[in-house]
Amino acid sequence: MWWEIIPPFAIIAGVSAIPHLGSRFFNRLFHDGNPFLRNFEDAWGDHPTTYWRRDCQHSYPSWWQKNVLEQKQGNGSPYRTHGLEMLD
Repeated sequence: MWWEIIPPFAIIAGVSAIPHLGSRFFNRLFHDGNPFLRNFEDAWGDHPTTYWRRDCQHSYPSWWQKNVLEQKQGNGSPYRTHGLEMLD
């Protein structure tokens, strides 16, 4: 019947989840608790998050940030940045 599909599905789902969960476990073990291979929080130099943080600080807030968010989570949207006229 239809319930005969459930055990093979559970086995296939469990076996396919092993590599993902195993890599997260080993990365946490060898990378100071970080489940990913890379860490974007430590580097502040020629790193992509440097420009993202700069754009968030020099931009207008989005509609969502102004009207919906109860706790403001940043200065602005990186997609609505100020132009050269806003520089000091």
